[in-house]
Amino acid sequence: MGRQSFVTVLVGPCALLREGLGRILSAADFRITATAASVEDLIASQQAEDRPNLLILEVSRDQTTTVKQIKVFRGQYPTARIALLADREQLVYANIVSAFRSGADAYFLKPSCEAFIKSLDLVMIGEVILPPSILSLMLHEDRSIAAGEVKTEAGIQRAPIAYAETSSTDCPRLSERERRILRCLIEGDSNKAIARKNDMADATVKAHIKAILHKIRVNNRTKAAIWALNHGSLIGGTSNDEALDPANGRRDLSPPDSSAGANPLRAARSPSRARMAAISG
Repeated sequence: MGRQSFVTVLVGPCALLREGLGRILSAADFRITATAASVEDLIASQQAEDRPNLLILEVSRDQTTTVKQIKVFRGQYPTARIALLADREQLVYANIVSAFRSGADAYFLKPSCEAFIKSLDLVMIGEVILPPSILSLMLHEDRSIAAGEVKTEAGIQRAPIAYAETSSTDCPRLSERERRILRCLIEGDSNKAIARKNDMADATVKAHIKAILHKIRVNNRTKAAIWALNHGSLIGGTSNDEALDPANGRRDLSPPDSSAGANPLRAARSPSRARMAAISG
Protein backbone atom coordinates (compact mmCIF):
# COMPACT_ATOMS: atom_id res chain seq x y z
CA MET A 1 0.00 0.00 0.00
CA GLY A 2 1.37 3.41 -0.99
CA ARG A 3 1.62 6.41 1.27
CA GLN A 4 -1.33 8.77 1.36
CA SER A 5 -0.54 11.87 -0.67
CA PHE A 6 -0.70 14.79 1.77
CA VAL A 7 -0.97 18.35 0.45
CA THR A 8 2.26 19.90 1.72
CA VAL A 9 3.66 23.43 1.69
CA LEU A 10 7.22 24.51 2.42
CA VAL A 11 8.25 27.81 4.01
CA GLY A 12 11.74 29.13 4.68
CA PRO A 13 14.16 31.84 3.61
CA CYS A 14 16.51 29.46 1.77
CA ALA A 15 15.23 28.72 -1.75
CA LEU A 16 17.81 25.96 -2.22
CA LEU A 17 16.63 24.16 0.90
CA ARG A 18 13.00 24.46 -0.18
CA GLU A 19 13.78 23.06 -3.62
CA GLY A 20 15.80 20.14 -2.28
CA LEU A 21 13.23 19.33 0.38
CA GLY A 22 10.47 19.53 -2.21
CA ARG A 23 12.18 16.96 -4.40
CA ILE A 24 12.74 14.59 -1.49
CA LEU A 25 9.14 14.82 -0.32
CA SER A 26 7.70 14.54 -3.83
CA ALA A 27 9.65 11.32 -4.32
CA ALA A 28 7.99 10.04 -1.12
CA ASP A 29 4.48 10.86 -2.46
CA PHE A 30 3.91 14.08 -0.55
CA ARG A 31 2.11 16.54 -2.86
CA ILE A 32 3.98 19.84 -2.78
CA THR A 33 1.59 22.59 -3.83
CA ALA A 34 3.54 25.71 -2.86
CA THR A 35 6.80 27.01 -1.44
CA ALA A 36 7.47 30.51 -0.11
CA ALA A 37 9.92 32.57 1.90
CA SER A 38 7.28 33.40 4.51
CA VAL A 39 3.87 32.20 5.65
CA GLU A 40 2.34 35.52 4.63
CA ASP A 41 3.61 35.07 1.06
CA LEU A 42 2.37 31.48 1.08
CA ILE A 43 -1.16 32.38 2.16
CA ALA A 44 -1.38 35.14 -0.43
CA SER A 45 -0.52 32.66 -3.20
CA GLN A 46 -2.68 29.73 -2.06
CA GLN A 47 -5.81 28.72 -3.93
CA ALA A 48 -8.96 27.69 -2.04
CA GLU A 49 -8.82 24.13 -3.39
CA ASP A 50 -5.23 23.67 -2.22
CA ARG A 51 -5.76 23.75 1.53
CA PRO A 52 -2.61 22.18 2.96
CA ASN A 53 -2.48 19.19 5.28
CA LEU A 54 1.10 19.88 6.32
CA LEU A 55 3.42 22.87 6.68
CA ILE A 56 7.16 22.34 6.93
CA LEU A 57 8.69 25.53 8.30
CA GLU A 58 12.38 26.33 8.54
CA VAL A 59 13.03 27.79 11.98
CA SER A 60 14.22 31.39 11.89
CA ARG A 61 17.14 32.57 13.98
CA ASP A 62 14.68 35.10 15.38
CA GLN A 63 12.30 33.12 17.60
CA THR A 64 9.70 35.88 17.49
CA THR A 65 9.49 35.47 13.72
CA THR A 66 9.09 31.70 14.00
CA VAL A 67 6.29 31.99 16.55
CA LYS A 68 4.51 34.61 14.43
CA GLN A 69 4.72 32.38 11.33
CA ILE A 70 3.27 29.43 13.25
CA LYS A 71 0.39 31.48 14.64
CA VAL A 72 -0.49 33.04 11.28
CA PHE A 73 -0.53 29.66 9.55
CA ARG A 74 -2.46 28.01 12.38
CA GLY A 75 -5.04 30.77 12.25
CA GLN A 76 -5.54 30.26 8.52
CA TYR A 77 -5.38 26.45 8.51
CA PRO A 78 -6.39 25.22 11.98
CA THR A 79 -6.50 21.51 11.09
CA ALA A 80 -3.16 21.32 9.27
CA ARG A 81 -0.06 19.85 10.89
CA ILE A 82 3.05 21.96 11.40
CA ALA A 83 6.59 20.55 11.40
CA LEU A 84 9.64 22.70 12.15
CA LEU A 85 13.15 22.21 10.77
CA ALA A 86 16.00 23.64 12.83
CA ASP A 87 19.78 23.60 13.09
CA ARG A 88 21.32 21.97 16.14
CA GLU A 89 22.49 25.32 17.51
CA GLN A 90 18.83 26.38 17.60
CA LEU A 91 17.99 23.70 20.17
CA VAL A 92 16.90 26.01 22.99
CA TYR A 93 14.37 24.56 25.41
CA ALA A 94 12.36 27.76 25.91
CA ASN A 95 12.13 28.25 22.13
CA ILE A 96 10.83 24.72 21.59
CA VAL A 97 8.20 25.23 24.29
CA SER A 98 7.05 28.50 22.75
CA ALA A 99 6.87 26.89 19.31
CA PHE A 100 4.60 24.11 20.57
CA ARG A 101 2.48 26.54 22.55
CA SER A 102 1.98 28.48 19.32
CA GLY A 103 0.72 25.43 17.46
CA ALA A 104 3.66 23.35 16.19
CA ASP A 105 3.31 19.56 16.05
CA ALA A 106 6.90 18.47 15.39
CA TYR A 107 10.45 19.77 15.80
CA PHE A 108 13.28 18.29 13.73
CA LEU A 109 17.02 18.92 13.89
CA LYS A 110 17.77 18.44 10.17
CA PRO A 111 17.39 14.62 10.24
CA SER A 112 18.34 12.09 7.56
CA CYS A 113 15.91 11.77 4.65
CA GLU A 114 14.65 8.34 5.70
CA ALA A 115 14.16 9.30 9.32
CA PHE A 116 12.40 12.50 8.30
CA ILE A 117 9.91 10.74 6.00
CA LYS A 118 9.09 8.07 8.60
CA SER A 119 8.61 10.69 11.28
CA LEU A 120 6.34 12.80 9.07
CA ASP A 121 4.13 9.75 8.62
CA LEU A 122 3.79 9.67 12.38
CA VAL A 123 3.05 13.40 12.55
CA MET A 124 0.23 12.97 10.04
CA ILE A 125 -1.53 10.39 12.23
CA GLY A 126 -1.56 12.76 15.20
CA GLU A 127 1.76 12.14 16.95
CA VAL A 128 4.07 14.85 18.26
CA ILE A 129 7.76 14.57 17.38
CA LEU A 130 10.55 16.02 19.48
CA PRO A 131 14.33 15.73 19.03
CA PRO A 132 15.73 12.88 21.17
CA SER A 133 18.30 15.27 22.63
CA ILE A 134 15.57 17.43 24.19
CA LEU A 135 15.50 15.27 27.32
CA SER A 136 19.23 15.74 27.90
CA LEU A 137 18.77 19.46 27.38
CA MET A 138 15.99 19.55 29.95
CA LEU A 139 18.02 17.61 32.49
CA HIS A 140 20.77 20.21 32.23
CA GLU A 141 18.38 23.13 32.62
CA ASP A 142 17.49 24.68 35.96
CA ARG A 143 15.48 22.34 38.20
CA SER A 144 12.63 24.82 38.04
CA ILE A 145 11.78 23.36 34.63
CA ALA A 146 10.74 20.12 36.33
CA ALA A 147 7.97 22.11 38.01
CA GLY A 148 6.78 23.42 34.66
CA GLU A 149 8.66 26.73 34.58
CA VAL A 150 10.41 28.07 31.50
CA LYS A 151 13.19 30.64 31.48
CA THR A 152 12.55 33.54 29.14
CA GLU A 153 14.22 36.87 28.55
CA ALA A 154 11.50 38.43 30.71
CA GLY A 155 12.27 36.15 33.62
CA ILE A 156 10.63 32.88 34.63
CA GLN A 157 7.10 32.22 33.53
CA ARG A 158 4.79 29.33 34.16
CA ALA A 159 4.38 26.94 31.23
CA PRO A 160 1.27 24.74 31.30
CA ILE A 161 3.01 21.54 30.28
CA ALA A 162 1.62 18.28 31.62
CA TYR A 163 4.58 16.15 32.61
CA ALA A 164 3.78 12.48 33.01
CA GLU A 165 4.41 11.04 36.45
CA THR A 166 6.31 7.97 35.30
CA SER A 167 8.76 5.77 37.07
CA SER A 168 11.76 4.09 35.50
CA THR A 169 9.80 0.84 35.50
CA ASP A 170 7.52 2.30 32.80
CA CYS A 171 10.41 2.37 30.34
CA PRO A 172 10.88 -0.89 28.40
CA ARG A 173 13.89 -2.98 29.35
CA LEU A 174 15.77 -3.70 26.15
CA SER A 175 18.76 -5.98 25.89
CA GLU A 176 21.81 -4.70 24.04
CA ARG A 177 20.97 -7.06 21.18
CA GLU A 178 17.46 -5.60 20.97
CA ARG A 179 18.92 -2.11 20.92
CA ARG A 180 21.21 -3.06 18.06
CA ILE A 181 18.24 -4.47 16.16
CA LEU A 182 16.29 -1.25 16.70
CA ARG A 183 19.21 0.73 15.30
CA CYS A 184 19.14 -1.56 12.26
CA LEU A 185 15.40 -0.97 11.84
CA ILE A 186 16.06 2.78 11.76
CA GLU A 187 18.42 2.12 8.86
CA GLY A 188 15.70 0.16 7.08
CA ASP A 189 17.55 -3.17 7.21
CA SER A 190 15.75 -6.39 6.30
CA ASN A 191 15.78 -9.39 8.64
CA LYS A 192 18.54 -10.96 6.55
CA ALA A 193 20.65 -7.82 6.76
CA ILE A 194 20.11 -7.61 10.53
CA ALA A 195 21.06 -11.28 10.90
CA ARG A 196 24.24 -10.75 8.88
CA LYS A 197 25.26 -7.61 10.79
CA ASN A 198 24.69 -9.24 14.18
CA ASP A 199 25.86 -12.77 13.40
CA MET A 200 22.56 -14.48 14.20
CA ALA A 201 20.01 -16.66 12.45
CA ASP A 202 17.01 -15.18 10.63
CA ALA A 203 14.68 -16.98 13.03
CA THR A 204 16.44 -15.37 15.98
CA VAL A 205 16.00 -11.92 14.42
CA LYS A 206 12.28 -12.58 13.96
CA ALA A 207 11.99 -13.67 17.60
CA HIS A 208 13.78 -10.54 18.79
CA ILE A 209 11.64 -8.23 16.65
CA LYS A 210 8.49 -9.88 17.97
CA ALA A 211 9.73 -9.33 21.53
CA ILE A 212 10.67 -5.71 20.76
CA LEU A 213 7.24 -4.93 19.30
CA HIS A 214 5.62 -6.34 22.44
CA LYS A 215 7.89 -4.37 24.77
CA ILE A 216 7.47 -1.00 23.09
CA ARG A 217 3.78 -1.62 22.31
CA VAL A 218 3.72 -1.13 18.55
CA ASN A 219 2.46 -3.51 15.88
CA ASN A 220 4.96 -3.29 13.04
CA ARG A 221 8.64 -2.67 12.32
CA THR A 222 8.07 0.77 10.76
CA LYS A 223 6.44 2.03 13.96
CA ALA A 224 9.28 0.39 15.91
CA ALA A 225 11.82 2.35 13.85
CA ILE A 226 9.93 5.60 14.47
CA TRP A 227 9.72 4.79 18.19
CA ALA A 228 13.48 4.21 18.21
CA LEU A 229 14.11 7.54 16.50
CA ASN A 230 12.27 9.28 19.32
CA HIS A 231 13.91 7.31 22.13
CA GLY A 232 17.56 7.78 21.30
CA SER A 233 18.55 7.75 24.97
CA LEU A 234 17.24 4.18 25.24
CA ILE A 235 18.96 2.69 22.22
CA GLY A 236 21.91 4.95 21.50
CA GLY A 237 24.60 3.41 23.67
CA THR A 238 25.81 0.08 24.89
CA SER A 239 24.75 -1.36 28.20
CA ASN A 240 25.53 -4.30 30.42
CA ASP A 241 21.91 -5.07 31.07
CA GLU A 242 20.46 -8.23 29.55
CA ALA A 243 16.70 -8.29 29.35
CA LEU A 244 14.96 -11.62 28.98
CA ASP A 245 16.39 -12.88 25.70
CA PRO A 246 14.07 -15.00 23.51
CA ALA A 247 17.11 -16.71 22.02
CA ASN A 248 18.76 -17.90 25.24
CA GLY A 249 16.33 -17.19 28.08
CA ARG A 250 18.73 -15.03 30.10
CA ARG A 251 17.06 -12.85 32.69
CA ASP A 252 17.75 -9.16 33.16
CA LEU A 253 18.89 -8.64 36.75
CA SER A 254 20.06 -5.06 36.31
CA PRO A 255 18.01 -1.86 36.79
CA PRO A 256 16.68 0.02 33.78
CA ASP A 257 19.05 2.26 31.87
CA SER A 258 19.34 5.36 34.02
CA SER A 259 19.64 7.51 30.92
CA ALA A 260 16.00 6.72 30.14
CA GLY A 261 14.72 8.03 33.45
CA ALA A 262 11.22 9.37 33.81
CA ASN A 263 10.65 11.05 30.49
CA PRO A 264 8.62 14.22 31.11
CA LEU A 265 7.73 14.34 27.42
CA ARG A 266 6.45 10.78 27.25
CA ALA A 267 2.79 11.85 27.17
CA ALA A 268 3.37 14.12 24.20
CA ARG A 269 4.24 11.14 22.01
CA SER A 270 1.07 9.20 22.72
CA PRO A 271 -1.52 9.06 19.90
CA SER A 272 -4.17 9.82 22.51
CA ARG A 273 -2.47 13.18 23.14
CA ALA A 274 -2.23 14.50 19.62
CA ARG A 275 -0.49 17.63 20.77
CA MET A 276 1.58 18.73 23.77
CA ALA A 277 -0.48 20.12 26.61
CA ALA A 278 1.57 23.28 26.22
CA ILE A 279 -0.40 24.17 23.12
CA SER A 280 -3.62 24.59 25.04
CA GLY A 281 -2.10 27.29 27.21
